[in-house]
Amino acid sequence: MLEKAIFIVGSGRCGTSWIQDWLLQHPQICGEFNESKLFDVLSGIFKHPQKMHFNKQDFKTNGIYEWIEPEEFADAVSNFVFEIFDKYCHKQGRPYVVEKTPRHFWSSESINRTLAHRCEVYFIHLYRDGRNVLESFLRQVWSPEPYVATPHWIKEMEYMLAGECPENMLHLKYEDLIHDPKIGEQTILSFCGLKYHKSIELFQKGFSGHTILEYDPNRWKRIIGYGFLRKCCTEMIPTLRKLGYPVEGDQLPKG
Repeated sequence: MLEKAIFIVGSGRCGTSWIQDWLLQHPQICGEFNESKLFDVLSGIFKHPQKMHFNKQDFKTNGIYEWIEPEEFADAVSNFVFEIFDKYCHKQGRPYVVEKTPRHFWSSESINRTLAHRCEVYFIHLYRDGRNVLESFLRQVWSPEPYVATPHWIKEMEYMLAGECPENMLHLKYEDLIHDPKIGEQTILSFCGLKYHKSIELFQKGFSGHTILEYDPNRWKRIIGYGFLRKCCTEMIPTLRKLGYPVEGDQLPKG
């Protein structure tokens, strides 16, 4: 039953929920709004969480090698994961599944190793101006500390810029999607091999009118704890420049 698995990933506060909610309107796609975090659990078995290496050294480190050969374990994991998604698709009566866990960006290699030989796998990676990511986090009661979110954002962006991501990952800039929703809509559907269906609502209905698009240094003066955020934003500047975000003239307020 399972034919396509679409994973929406990113650094958080970059539109992953918006894209998932939009895709779930497609009559052939099923999924749950909550994050499964499935591959977070699986990666904990391995010595290197971001890579699913089936070699004896890793297995010895984790004690699994005494129980099962690496190749057999790889097959068992693949069958386990595929069965979870496949049974869900059968239950919903839809052949495609979409899953959103932003940090599964770092599990893309593991996901490919596990599922790509069983069904079509696609990753939609959303990214955004890191300064606006921080501000969006600050609006949430569950937000991580800025000093935690900042290095994570930088690491993810630099990894993408270095071309380390798999070929079946589509990179989309959040701001571009807002400015030209129609192109974003067509790009996603084309990349995932999906046909447009009239039941899908307009793409732009998925985001709030309060969406932060541009970096406004004057606005940041009103944010509590700005002095601490100054350091975070400064650390982002080299990466922001590489991504094409405006930082010329040092937009950070003085003092």
